[in-house]
Amino acid sequence: MKCSSYNKYIQKDDKLFIYNYFTGSIVEIENINHFNALKNNDLNSISEQLKANLEDQGIIIDKQFNETNELKFSNLLARYSSDTLGLTIVNTLKCNFKCPYCYESRSNPSSMSIEIQNAVIDFVKNKWKESKFSNLFITFLGGEVFKDVGSIDYIMDNISKAQTEYNFNLSCSLITNGFEIDRYLDRLDRWMIKDVQITFDGDETNHNITRYDKNNTPSFHKIFSNMLLLLDKNIDLAIRLNLTTENIEDGYLFIDRLNKLDKKPYLYFGHVKNYGNSCNSGNCLSRSDFSNVHYKLTAYAVKNEVPCSILPNLHWNHCVADTINGYVIDPDGYLYKCWHYVGKKERSFANVKEYQKITNKENFYRFLIDENYLTDDGCKKCECLPICMGACPMERHDLGNKNCTHFKYNAEKYIELYCEQKV
Repeated sequence: MKCSSYNKYIQKDDKLFIYNYFTGSIVEIENINHFNALKNNDLNSISEQLKANLEDQGIIIDKQFNETNELKFSNLLARYSSDTLGLTIVNTLKCNFKCPYCYESRSNPSSMSIEIQNAVIDFVKNKWKESKFSNLFITFLGGEVFKDVGSIDYIMDNISKAQTEYNFNLSCSLITNGFEIDRYLDRLDRWMIKDVQITFDGDETNHNITRYDKNNTPSFHKIFSNMLLLLDKNIDLAIRLNLTTENIEDGYLFIDRLNKLDKKPYLYFGHVKNYGNSCNSGNCLSRSDFSNVHYKLTAYAVKNEVPCSILPNLHWNHCVADTINGYVIDPDGYLYKCWHYVGKKERSFANVKEYQKITNKENFYRFLIDENYLTDDGCKKCECLPICMGACPMERHDLGNKNCTHFKYNAEKYIELYCEQKV
């Protein structure tokens, strides 16, 4: 037996913990001698019972076992599985906001024609006939999705019929700026929406500086009120709070605001990055600075009983970009492997009307065959690899950035915070 390469050893006062990135297990070690022995990969003094317990948690493994190979196998399995079809449908590029940092084009924003809507429905049916997938995950994204509710009505009415005919599991979500939810609340049942994400750019003052409609109307209170409507409807609601160097203190104010609610959304913190014009005057946080801010706000949220994640979720691939059965469809029917490419026709690889005809193979394959997480020396040796898997494929390829998981920079603090909550 040997100790896993993905163990993190934490000593906090008189408490001793081992966290394993591969399994997500946390084990408390009561004996300092045992802790030090495990830290030095010396199992001679460890009892057979303790060895068995640690093996169950993935803390120690068979001496011949190659964890990197299992990581690679799990990654390939997730990438090339045909059991799940994942669609991000951009039904319109029209938007009621004019956020200054938006990376999507505002010139001649289009909506999905009935021809493309039918092609999307046929695409789902044909993909099921090809692979008999068990699960269909759909995310609606804009623009602003509510600027063309008719297209979602039509698509979801027909997808619902296909679900009944082909007997697959269906899960639908949408990402919205939240400004018009009150007008279309009844539509969420018709669309079978289970999850909604809304973004705030800070608390009231800073949010209203960057998120306003085309009449320059402040949006914070309207969106916050609509958020309450979703909570009353028992929708699984995730709030993304964007963070820059200029609104860090807003995180605390926003958490205080959520703390007063009887029902609270799930809160997570978004790292605003420089995709074109996202950062103004250098106000984007570095990855390590974001991690420091993220930890402090997470601790504050936990203290104030606002739901958020302390430990990272395990995932074997990154996103739609590196899964063979994941597609982003824009209003004109063009298919992409990344949300950030929407509207950039040169980044598409086919059109949903003739999806089997790949017109740009490089755009289709580039993320699917990327194994930077195994060729990059830093990634190969990193204990965080199972929760990161090389980070965002688009950022690595297009921006030359290796944005490591924020957890990496403050791992011990996050694990200590988690353990404190469990005591």
